[in-house]
Amino acid sequence: MKTRNLFLSLFAFAALCACNKEAQQDTPVGLENDAYVTVSIVAPSSISTRGNSGTTDEFYDEGEGAENTVSNATFIFFKADGTYDQIATPSLSFKDNVSGPNPFIEKVSEATVILKAPVDPGMAAKYMLVVLNAPTGFAAAVKDKPLSEVKALADDYSEGFVMTNSVYANTGVEASDISGNIKNSAAEALANPVTVYVERILAKVTVTDTGWKLKDDTDAVVTELNLPLDAVADTDGNGLYDDGVTKTVVPVIVGYGLTNTAKTSYLYKNVSGWNIDESWVFDDDNKRSYWATSHATEYNTHVYSDFVQVTVKPDGTTEGDLKKSFYCMENTTSEKLNKTSLIVDVQFVDATTKKPIETFYKCETDYYTEDGLKALAVQMLKGAGLTSYTTTDIEIVANAKQSSVKVKTTDDNVTAASALSTMANVKKWDGGKAYYYTNIEHFGTDKATPANNLVGVVRNHVYQLTIQSIKGFGAPIGGGTEEVVPDTPEDEEYQNLAATIKILQWKVVNQNVNLQ
Repeated sequence: MKTRNLFLSLFAFAALCACNKEAQQDTPVGLENDAYVTVSIVAPSSISTRGNSGTTDEFYDEGEGAENTVSNATFIFFKADGTYDQIATPSLSFKDNVSGPNPFIEKVSEATVILKAPVDPGMAAKYMLVVLNAPTGFAAAVKDKPLSEVKALADDYSEGFVMTNSVYANTGVEASDISGNIKNSAAEALANPVTVYVERILAKVTVTDTGWKLKDDTDAVVTELNLPLDAVADTDGNGLYDDGVTKTVVPVIVGYGLTNTAKTSYLYKNVSGWNIDESWVFDDDNKRSYWATSHATEYNTHVYSDFVQVTVKPDGTTEGDLKKSFYCMENTTSEKLNKTSLIVDVQFVDATTKKPIETFYKCETDYYTEDGLKALAVQMLKGAGLTSYTTTDIEIVANAKQSSVKVKTTDDNVTAASALSTMANVKKWDGGKAYYYTNIEHFGTDKATPANNLVGVVRNHVYQLTIQSIKGFGAPIGGGTEEVVPDTPEDEEYQNLAATIKILQWKVVNQNVNLQ
């Protein structure tokens, strides 16, 4: 991304504000009947140095398609004391910006709206908030609400690319003061626009998976993994399980997705409650801020099958296409179990045939086939003096967490249960399926207060995750209906997805804006 593209703005459009003659002494000086105000809505126009992506011309990412589509605009006006004044929802009509003090504004709207004159001449509209692509019913929902309540609104804004005033001051959301920009004529207003910087509520996550390395448990780079199946069923009839075999396998990525995504978000970014260096967080020059206090108290969870986009067929071929771009609302919670994570679904296949491997299990440190696991149980029972059991007397039952199973005897013998106590939490890779994950880190831990570990996603940023390596056999999948909840203590050994994360700030360039 070149710096010449960094100075393009989104668009601008105008609203008309009117006051009656009786109020002239208390409204902006010189106004007669109708008053005009032009609002230039722009994206940040300077390069940021807050990311960790390397060279400065890579900090911005151009929006595309629906990311730049603006279907409606809502201006919310407030009086000087913060009480509600009125709402304008103009239809949008644009022309090229051929004049005006800001050369980076490419479009200026000719739309005008006549606002009601204030009942109290001293209480004319003074402040304004902007919402682009507001959800259905939004105008009715905010009607009569004071500025303080609108600033605190929170809801599910995951549909559409809702955009609101950018928040970049440590005093929080500041509505735009329009009083100095109200003019007698549209021409005057166009030459003196009030500038509002906007940002998307959503964050974007993209995945690059070319060139990643496969690593074994020793952290060595390999082309395939050795899966030592340490026991197979008793074929000699002597009550002992046979020596196992070692299979060579490789993981095939069958899907990507995000889990622990926030269900709700503040309409305007909340910048309260931070414990990190404010000199790093706030960027008045670029009209941005780089962290947030998220609203969510509930998070979306998923099962393995929700993420699968590619099918590995019995003949070893695959069908389907991987989805590699996702959107979510900001989530900067400090709660360990609710951090937004990238999930990578895999299915292990035979390194030679490329066909899916059978279900396998891990008991303590060793791996087994299903028959081998039963044979191991028989051997353990014989070691405890229970010599009458065979593999037909052994059953494998699911635990509450499907990725683990319990091995028991069919007769529920108490003595046998004691002998098999170490087999109460055996890991299960159903059909050779597993997942890997990594929490998304917002600029990592190298800032003023490393202990804060800035894990999370913040609105209007693009998180480009490049997979560097996959290690080991991942977190086991024991069934298609079990929730994928990473970062639980027992699963910490499975967080073996290594990735670099490049954080970009979306920029919106005019040629990609679709106006409807």
